[in-house]
Amino acid sequence: PLNVARALIQEGETDAAKPMLARTLQLSPKLARGHFFQAMVEKSDGNYDEALRHLREAESQYPEDRVVLNQMGRVLFLKRQYADAIRVLERVLKIDPEDLQAHYSLM
Repeated sequence: PLNVARALIQEGETDAAKPMLARTLQLSPKLARGHFFQAMVEKSDGNYDEALRHLREAESQYPEDRVVLNQMGRVLFLKRQYADAIRVLERVLKIDPEDLQAHYSLM
């Protein structure tokens, strides 16, 4: 179900991805990838607190995942929590000083 959800999200079909993600997290409640893609759906729906909750679950398992951290920074930016967003994005740059997404977000 996770790969189906990923494909649906890529196509912009986030509503169709929701049951697939629910099934994924039912089968593997701690699966970081499941939480990451659930966060992407929540972000697209404007549910920023829920998106952050899922991103933090993924981050707890992979604290140096630049993609997760970049998304956390973006969601914090969208919530207008700029200082928190900067802190997260600076973590990305400690992992990869040339990360273009982090530099762009910090601009």
